[in-house]
Amino acid sequence: MIKNFYFVRHGRTDWNVGKIIQGQTDKKFGYDIPLNVEGMIQAKTLIDIIKPKNLEVIFSSPLLRALQTGAIVANALNIPIIISDGMREMYFGDKWEGMPVSEFEKLNLEIGITGKEYRKKHKSVNPEFDNLLHLGGETKIQVRERGFKALKEFAEKTKYTNIGVPTHGAILRFMLSFIDRESAAIPVDHTEIIYITYNTETEEFKLIERIKNDSR
Repeated sequence: MIKNFYFVRHGRTDWNVGKIIQGQTDKKFGYDIPLNVEGMIQAKTLIDIIKPKNLEVIFSSPLLRALQTGAIVANALNIPIIISDGMREMYFGDKWEGMPVSEFEKLNLEIGITGKEYRKKHKSVNPEFDNLLHLGGETKIQVRERGFKALKEFAEKTKYTNIGVPTHGAILRFMLSFIDRESAAIPVDHTEIIYITYNTETEEFKLIERIKNDSR
């Protein structure tokens, strides 16, 4: 059976605008980062774009920015939301989350490279850097594996065929790099839709298309 996953990167937040490392900020600060006004508008523009896909359920990251994005769509389409820890953003570690990117890039890290060099390797889809570890956090492989595990379990244990998945930039990029490395090299915009199918018999994921949200 083919399951249709419509991944959506959440709408914009103030931390996105300020270029601050977000990750799983609820672990460090005890609160979560919401969508800003622009992000709410971006999420609302998704409704008309994704309505023809006949979504039956939203399978969301629990982080507020993704959950708010999913809730706007779910409420408009009158479909349920199911939360999955597997779809959380990458955990960058308490030491770095909440730090401006400009400050991080100036650091000399314990692993012998600068923060700027580290970010280049982090953003790369070259498999050579898949084991790059965020100190106290996760590697790309760990993020990708927990994401795929959550998706496979949901696809195989539920009746839903057309599934919306509001999630995050890094986990999306690292999962996509396993499916279509060339496409993964292209940054994922806020509220861009990435349509991927999953064959429950062959356990194969396939990229079908990327849909830009040009109505924002």
